[in-house]
This record gives sequence, structure tokens and C-alpha cells, in this order.
Amino acid sequence: CVPWIDFLHVSTPMNLSKIDTVPRITWGKVIQENQRYFCTVNLQINHGMGDGLHVSNFFVLLQRFVNKINEYFQKK
Repeated sequence: CVPWIDFLHVSTPMNLSKIDTVPRITWGKVIQENQRYFCTVNLQINHGMGDGLHVSNFFVLLQRFVNKINEYFQKK
């Protein structure tokens, strides 16, 4: 999490001498433009552990969550 800056790309070190199965998820500062909010999210994974379909599924599910975020935090 880098909530102080808005970024275009992040690359985190990976240990190439062994299989690195830990996905790295980084998100930046939430920016408001007009009445919409934006936040850059970066996902870095070992291609042996996932491919474009898995990355796409992650972002689809993340967007669904964000679209309904108020429902998750409302008092019941």
C-alpha cells in the first residue's frame, strides 16, 4: 500500500533462484475527479502460478467489490 502517491507502475523484487509463489498487490492514493474516485492497483505474480485469465478474474472481482463497497460497511 502506497496511499501517499498516485503511480503508474510498481515492480517489486522477486527471488529468481527459487519458485516465488507470493503475489504482490500494491495500491496507491485514492484520487477524486469530479464525483468519481480512482485508485491505481498493481498485481504482480509469477507466470507459473497464474496467467492473464487469473489476473483478469482478480480485477473483475475487485471492481465488483468496489462498486458495492458501501453495502459492505453499512450498519445492519
